[in-house]
Amino acid sequence: MNYKITDKVIYRTIHWTVETENDTYYVQCQEDELYDFWYITSEEDGVIESDSELGQDLIKACEVYEDFDMEGMEGNN
Repeated sequence: MNYKITDKVIYRTIHWTVETENDTYYVQCQEDELYDFWYITSEEDGVIESDSELGQDLIKACEVYEDFDMEGMEGNN
């Protein structure tokens, strides 16, 4: 059998855990060469739509998060 590779995509996946007083959110970003795909879940509410106001707020917080600065997001709500 002859195989012909027609496409290849490399994803980089980043996971964040975002805690508030009322809930914990798990935010995941899959980056490929063209787009970012966001997946957000809440311990309280389940799936959060990435285009909702809450989803956009969480994405923004993750995008500005500085690696290894676990206290860096304190007070930036």
